[in-house]
Amino acid sequence: MTADAALTLALWDYRRGNFAESHTWCRQLLNYPECDAVQNATARIIQALACARLNQADEAKVQLAQATEVVEKKLTPPLDEGSKADGFWFDWVMARVLLTEAEH
Repeated sequence: MTADAALTLALWDYRRGNFAESHTWCRQLLNYPECDAVQNATARIIQALACARLNQADEAKVQLAQATEVVEKKLTPPLDEGSKADGFWFDWVMARVLLTEAEH
């Protein structure tokens, strides 16, 4: 399975209310060798959301803090187009959207 597929399944399961399964997908994704920076940050955000729903507040805070630092640093102007290796701008914007959701 690719990192993209695992990320999609993590978000899909989260949105369906399968928080434990979403958490599992995120953990697996974070161990994939091809997991790039934006996938890593997005997985941590989804994991934080799932952990919050699973009453794992401490882990949620850790994952959210790690993701926030990376996303905020990347989205500091000027933004570039990005690349497959580093994530395209729209991947980072999606991570920021999820981060905003997690912060509220």
